[in-house]
Amino acid sequence: MLREDELSYRERIIAEAKADGLADGICKIVFYNREQVSWTPVSEEKLIDPYGVFPNESRGVVSGWISKAYNLLDKNYDVADALFDCNAARQRQDPEAIKKAEGKFHEIRNQFVSNNPGFSEELYDRAIQMGIRKVFR
Repeated sequence: MLREDELSYRERIIAEAKADGLADGICKIVFYNREQVSWTPVSEEKLIDPYGVFPNESRGVVSGWISKAYNLLDKNYDVADALFDCNAARQRQDPEAIKKAEGKFHEIRNQFVSNNPGFSEELYDRAIQMGIRKVFR
């Protein structure tokens, strides 16, 4: 049985997923499920079934967006790493290094977005934040 705080967080993610539409909604579900698996012993009732949240979509369409969401999570490390390079250059207060690092960051981020089309800016930023957490693990 889920605790009340787990249920409310889970239900909030489901409500947000439905409100955000198919691409961002499935991505939020994938993020939630990955967090559950990463941080806690997981039971099936904790995970969210994206097919159940979007029952009017074909399994193939939902599966496609699930794959795209996992790809977004699996390819976020380079962007996070480039962001760390920007921060390191700023700490050194080296204007030339800052300009170079920021240019590289924007180039890598733009490539990340173009290689993973269909999501909102909010989801790209969230995926990058998750990449930053991977750097610290």
